[in-house]
Amino acid sequence: MSRAFVREDGPDTTPLPDLPVSPHPNYVTPRGLAALQARLAGTQTKLARLRARADRLDRMPEAAAERDIRYLEARLRGAIPVDPARQPQDEVAFGARVTVTDAAGHTHVFEITGEDEADAARGRIAPQSPLARALLGAAVGDRVLWTRPSGKAPAPFAAGPADTLKLGLFSGGRLDAIADLAFGFPQRDDAFIGLLLIAADRRGHGLGHLLVDHIADVARARRAPCLFVAVLEANPRARAFWEGEGFVQVLKGPPTQMGRRTHVRWRMERKL
Repeated sequence: MSRAFVREDGPDTTPLPDLPVSPHPNYVTPRGLAALQARLAGTQTKLARLRARADRLDRMPEAAAERDIRYLEARLRGAIPVDPARQPQDEVAFGARVTVTDAAGHTHVFEITGEDEADAARGRIAPQSPLARALLGAAVGDRVLWTRPSGKAPAPFAAGPADTLKLGLFSGGRLDAIADLAFGFPQRDDAFIGLLLIAADRRGHGLGHLLVDHIADVARARRAPCLFVAVLEANPRARAFWEGEGFVQVLKGPPTQMGRRTHVRWRMERKL
């Protein structure tokens, strides 16, 4: 590792900034509560495994796990369980699964879930989303008006060819982070992250972690068994970031001329 990224007095134990926690009430379905508990247990196990490493000079993966544990513990402390079976059955409420028909006659199914459980690829939407706010309280046969959002939402915003997808994080109508996700590479069923960029003034706020989590959810919805990313060997910060997101090196490529420099790429993999 380059000495530029290693403290002379030992490993850097500075904690990472906390992930942003939503100010809204944290209503959760039974499934969402179980998923948060499982994520916390899994991250705690991961942290214990990282702390048991023989070589702990690079503490970035541990710091990332500790940050995620703080976030998950905060979400569980504020969780408000709601049983959809006990909700009103004659109108749309939290936990409801709703079938709607748009102006073009196309049918869509949405489920109103907690924020951590929300997943656009599976039709799960948070109660604070514009669409959920429009649907809540509506009854069968009602018409609702939905204005498309310009607020922050990790969701597909533009599609390329059939095997690629662009995903972004927005805040106040501004694009804060963007990623390219390609399907069918390196193997037919795999997914490959070709690009991940975060606005310079938004780095260090956990947006990369949020975007990678959403990418993984989209890839799972497409039944991809693995996520892949290519990282330059000469970029230890990038390697540390992807290792903190659960990626491991699976292949070291041959030296490749890029401009005036020769670089070696690592292929890193995360099982889904």
